[in-house]
Amino acid sequence: MLKIIRSHRLTLLAVIAVSTLVLSTLLLLMQLRAREIEHAVGETISLTSIIAEQTTRSLQSVDMALRIALTRLEEAERQGISLDDPAIHAMLQSRIVSMPHLIAIYIVDIDGTVVNSSIEFPASRLQLADRAYFLKQKEGKGAGMYVGTPPKNRFNQEWTL
Repeated sequence: MLKIIRSHRLTLLAVIAVSTLVLSTLLLLMQLRAREIEHAVGETISLTSIIAEQTTRSLQSVDMALRIALTRLEEAERQGISLDDPAIHAMLQSRIVSMPHLIAIYIVDIDGTVVNSSIEFPASRLQLADRAYFLKQKEGKGAGMYVGTPPKNRFNQEWTL
């Protein structure tokens, strides 16, 4: 009888020990998971901040390239150079050479027709009058850079900004 009681005590003690180990392991895993989630949130916030800063810098460089191109276009206009001149095409190409995130610069007339571009010469008479960025500029409310909903590029059907 004493042997059975000792056996039951040992079994009970073993069950308690195993349960304690399982519970401790579960608590440790939950704590590690919580730390990892906290760390991942911190990393995500950091990465978001870096991406936002990089996007700001990229847009600033594009804005600068466009401002320089506009200054050169004003100079060309004073000299009587037409917007569809090869020299204007070359100037537009020079603005995007060192900017891998800038695919093209277009010069669009008041009707929304492309008259020159950095991509090809002579420019395809692509019609952009239905694009939000053109309409905003035409209204006069967007004198400057306009960033809206990305449209699909009509050349390659990729989303562009």
